[in-house]
Amino acid sequence: MTWDFAGAAWSTTISYLASFLYTVYFFAFKQNSLKVIRKYLFGNWKIIKEIFSIGSVTFARQGTISALAVLLNNYLFSFGGEVAISAYGIVSKVMMFVNVPALGITQGYVPILGYNHGAKLFDRVNKLTALAMKYATGLAMILFVVVMIFTPQIVSIFTTDNALIDVTIPAIRYTFLATPLIAISLLGSAYFQAIGKALPTMLLALLKQGIFLIPLILILPRFFDLNGIWWAFPLSDIGAAFVTLVYLYYNRKRRSKFLKMQY
Repeated sequence: MTWDFAGAAWSTTISYLASFLYTVYFFAFKQNSLKVIRKYLFGNWKIIKEIFSIGSVTFARQGTISALAVLLNNYLFSFGGEVAISAYGIVSKVMMFVNVPALGITQGYVPILGYNHGAKLFDRVNKLTALAMKYATGLAMILFVVVMIFTPQIVSIFTTDNALIDVTIPAIRYTFLATPLIAISLLGSAYFQAIGKALPTMLLALLKQGIFLIPLILILPRFFDLNGIWWAFPLSDIGAAFVTLVYLYYNRKRRSKFLKMQY
């Protein structure tokens, strides 16, 4: 007897439950420096509000990504059928791999930036931001070149179906056209999150998927069919990077003005 899809669903649920129970056991019964204390379970509303204002960015981003997935699958099927959906499956896997260096640098960037900004070491903040942008963009550029040159070989790792290969190769090349700009969007959103600016963080986090990509997917395929969906990705990356740079420029200008007033 096999459970098929039900077994996969139950294994996911059981793994979450086991993780929760172990976490409770670790903090409630084991000897460690962190303990669960009843009076702190209700929390401080001021702290909760601050956590929610920053954490809601991730909630909004994931919600937008879910809505995008539904829309994208429907449009891919409408304009390219099952082959287009399979092609995007390969595109998304390659995209995850290419984005890993920029995401890793972003995750390391946030705590260091937050520490230096809190200490009002703004020269370090500027140098750190420039350094993170330099390395994240450089790595993205290298991967961009690799993907563009070796697209057929990369696609052949996932499938040997000629019809799928014919759709996936141009799909990858179109969707990755603005790959070097991804680092700007990621680091720009992370910058405002690290300094506790919830509204700019929310806006910049939703720029690509929510503000640019979803409308472009709704519009472009009506004029360019399936290629319109693939072109929506680099156009949204360009738009998100441009707005992010504008925000970073004006934030730095305001901070420079503030420092001159102090001295």
